[in-house]
Amino acid sequence: MGAVRRGFTAFLILMLVVVTAASGKDYAFHWGVALISLVMLFLADLMFFTEADFQFDPFYQNWAKRTDPNY
Repeated sequence: MGAVRRGFTAFLILMLVVVTAASGKDYAFHWGVALISLVMLFLADLMFFTEADFQFDPFYQNWAKRTDPNY
């Protein structure tokens, strides 16, 4: 799932590069801000979110079972 998400985000970045380059002088700043924001989100995704690192489990008891050896 992570590869699909990252591939889709990379595709969006490439499309925003094309749109930013093709936009007129009036809108280049706005498209550039959108491009920079998406690149920053992509970098955060690469650095912090891997399949093994992020596990969403809202129940404390399940987390305690996985982490506490004396549970």
